[in-house]
Amino acid sequence: MKCDCMKIIGGMQVGGNCSWMLNTSLSNMSEIVDEIVLVGGNVSNDSKKIIENYNKVVETDFYSDNRSRIEWNDMNSLLNMAKKHGADWILFMDADETFEPKFKVSIREHVQDKEVGMYKFRRYWLWKSKDQYRTDRPEKFSTFAYNSYLVRYTPSLHFPNPAGTLWKRLIKHLQGREKLRPYFGREPVTGVVGTTLESDMILLHHAALNWTQFVKNQIVVNPEAKSSKVIDRMMTISFNIEIDSALKWDFKPLVKIKKIKVGENNIIKYEGINLSTKTITATADFIMDPIKITPYLIKTECFCFTKQTLAPGESQIFAMVFFLDPSLDLDKELDKINDLVFTYQLSEYKS
Repeated sequence: MKCDCMKIIGGMQVGGNCSWMLNTSLSNMSEIVDEIVLVGGNVSNDSKKIIENYNKVVETDFYSDNRSRIEWNDMNSLLNMAKKHGADWILFMDADETFEPKFKVSIREHVQDKEVGMYKFRRYWLWKSKDQYRTDRPEKFSTFAYNSYLVRYTPSLHFPNPAGTLWKRLIKHLQGREKLRPYFGREPVTGVVGTTLESDMILLHHAALNWTQFVKNQIVVNPEAKSSKVIDRMMTISFNIEIDSALKWDFKPLVKIKKIKVGENNIIKYEGINLSTKTITATADFIMDPIKITPYLIKTECFCFTKQTLAPGESQIFAMVFFLDPSLDLDKELDKINDLVFTYQLSEYKS
């Protein structure tokens, strides 16, 4: 679909093996935008074959395992490619998402509003089938997506490092409060010019329909899970915390680095303190690096599965219980991996 007045470019992250869903999401995006740019690490051959069938894909930034996946870098890569191809508007969405069909018409109405700089979309998690979505925990399963939106291009657009500027991080490092390591998450785009509106178009999240991959990669908790055995292979895990600037908590692991045996049960404890003068509820998102080892992480208990509330000045110990499935030792792609990073991103819960 072409538009004489506004060029819309779609940007999508397609790292790993998205082939179970990629044909659907690219088909959906192709009906909505004029051109598509893609970014991703360790993109599977199956995914690449699917991508070859879409003429609207004008540029890709695919990288190997030698480059860690850092989301805010990936988003800036999409932004730069869209700029290169002359975007007036950019539609960011993930490979496991689709928009409702009528958006391919209404998007042209969206971009004609000269006062608007960005549109946000409410995202519904599909569950069991494409005709069902989750109604429990609306703060998670039917909230406005923080990473999928339609934004008017301006030179000021940028995805910042969630850790802050290098100068800020260096000061924390010298104070012993933080190690200088990559931050893997992403913050919302900055530099938007114009009003931000909440669109009535619905974004559908398909992750849970790929049941096998969802259970593994999204780490659905299984309290009854037990490791089949403990093997001699060792892993060194660094525990990292990223706290949203709006959340007035101090949160840190009691042990920053730990060596474990694959297959053994481990308990990692974190201390959280509410530094504000009001009661605050927060949620935590988990990121694992390298991401390809995620299917072998089995959590049996974790504070991140529910909201956590602290009164003013209150401190509390939070725990994560997990083991690494010993079957990872049979995966030849993981032979040289001995160091992992577990990152929790904390943000204030908004009802």
